[in-house]
Amino acid sequence: MLMSVKPQTTVYALPFLFLFFLISSLTLKAENTTDDAYFSAELGAVFFDLPEYQDGYGVVGLEPVSGPYFSEADDHNGSSLTLTGGILTDKHINWLNSTVFLEASGFYSKSNENANATLGSDPDGNNIRFALFDGSNGFNSSDGGPLNYKLRSEIDYYGARLDLGLESELGSWTIRTQVGPQLLRLKQDYTLYGMAINDPNSTYNRYESLDSRYRGIRFAVSADKQFTNQVSVETELGISALALRTRYKGQDEHYADGQSQQNHSLHKGTYSADLKLAARYQVTPAVAFGLNIATTYINDVPEIKHATGATSNNTFVPSSLDTDTMLVTTVGVELTSTF
Repeated sequence: MLMSVKPQTTVYALPFLFLFFLISSLTLKAENTTDDAYFSAELGAVFFDLPEYQDGYGVVGLEPVSGPYFSEADDHNGSSLTLTGGILTDKHINWLNSTVFLEASGFYSKSNENANATLGSDPDGNNIRFALFDGSNGFNSSDGGPLNYKLRSEIDYYGARLDLGLESELGSWTIRTQVGPQLLRLKQDYTLYGMAINDPNSTYNRYESLDSRYRGIRFAVSADKQFTNQVSVETELGISALALRTRYKGQDEHYADGQSQQNHSLHKGTYSADLKLAARYQVTPAVAFGLNIATTYINDVPEIKHATGATSNNTFVPSSLDTDTMLVTTVGVELTSTF
């Protein structure tokens, strides 16, 4: 079920308001034209392949080891809504045999996942240990018995873009090239609740947030082929150059050692690529129904790095930020109306 946008994302809803205003304006201007303006809405399921949320300090006595540790929250699924509107203008460029068009689109995706596990010693007697952000020992899974933990992972992923392009005919194909600014936001929230099974007063909680914003330029080429009067297929390939800006906030609480917090930021340049395949059926001259599958690859998304291992209590390495790749796939149904 599609969830509502949280209050703190209100500012980033402004691009969507602008898109709706633009689409409405273009539609009004196209009142006296035929098949020049279009609007589509797509509702679908979204699948995320993310960097793992990995934590846990493998400790044999007080010497560092590589494990055991746990890793979760790399696979997510949820729901997504995409709105697209545009207009094919009456501006024709003769030497390119192309017509100018404008297009605006926005999407919003939401996902929640929960993971539950009981963590204790491995067969060799190694324990998982969680450390406070201030570098001190936080919680050993053997303290008072095994640790029962729950990890809640929430994702909000949305964006908008505005494109200027050219449409031309090549045999039975309609070819479109377009370029324009793109805005993306990926917000990840993690909540870790831990409790010793044999001692409910022995607890460890952690709250972390990754807020990543991408801004850049996207270039795309699409090809549409009409097989019959009612059936058509389309494919689109896009490449984006992006600037990534990430803010990280973390806070943890341990029943015995109090709490600590950390803040990090990460700025870097990156890129993404997206591919879309669609099949459409013309229900009426003005309305089409479609099935779409789209995949987006982002080369750099933030990853929380919790070090593994320790030489003694109070010498844990604090967390830091790194990057890994992300793949987002959407499968949806689309309804398009032309004016």
